[in-house]
Amino acid sequence: MSNKEILNIYRPLVHFLSDVLGAETEVVLFDISENQVIEISNGHLSGRKIGSGPTPFLERIKADDDSSKDYMSNYKGAVDGKEFISSTWLIRNEGELIGTLCINRNITAAKALQRDLEKFLAGANMIPAASSEETVEEFDDSITVMVKEKIQAAMDDVGINPQHMTVKEKKRVVMILKRQGVTRMKGAVAEIAVRLDISIPTVYRYMSEMTALFQ
Repeated sequence: MSNKEILNIYRPLVHFLSDVLGAETEVVLFDISENQVIEISNGHLSGRKIGSGPTPFLERIKADDDSSKDYMSNYKGAVDGKEFISSTWLIRNEGELIGTLCINRNITAAKALQRDLEKFLAGANMIPAASSEETVEEFDDSITVMVKEKIQAAMDDVGINPQHMTVKEKKRVVMILKRQGVTRMKGAVAEIAVRLDISIPTVYRYMSEMTALFQ
């Protein structure tokens, strides 16, 4: 099947999902080759329409596509003061990324309701105050705790949730940890693999690529 034939299959799905998920959900079908939106429902939520170009997030997906990924789910989005929870299905033709089907749920009203509820509960003294005396025991040994802290610091430095990191961004985390000597610590490689949602061999491959690069 051609790319266009595959994308055309998704056109009615845009409106089906919109009807099922409701008026506060925008559904967008994007054609990578045409670099524009080709089908959309509830576009008023973001101000987009057929013919609109890619978002910066989509540009990043196109530039750093990881062919092992089929989708990304439940990440944050925002436009014109509105807050969204978004998910994207990556449409492929024999491994090549040809389009995306994006679902953007407007949670602005829900977040406002949450803030009002928290304000009410706090005003009624119904939220327990956090105690500065509270003690939390860590059951990991000190080296394990240090490894986890180093990994978290490296991910914070990249500034993206691992679930939404590109291969390039995951390699950057590994590079930071390798330079700090963290990858030589007991259990570190396995922990890095878990936190970045990749396999242990993949961590070693990233490290080998970096070693070769700097030789």
